[in-house]
Amino acid sequence: MHGNANVLTGDRGTSALAQGPSAHSCPVEIEAVTAEVPPVTVSGPLANA
Repeated sequence: MHGNANVLTGDRGTSALAQGPSAHSCPVEIEAVTAEVPPVTVSGPLANA
């Protein structure tokens, strides 16, 4: 997985006392990719740089 898992969850803390991320409470569905996947370029230079 590339990216931040917190983008899949609501922006709220676990409680009023502890403000940890609630990332482990967001079920998602996944499936295998059968097509060719393009390379991940998020960490490369910008196209217009």
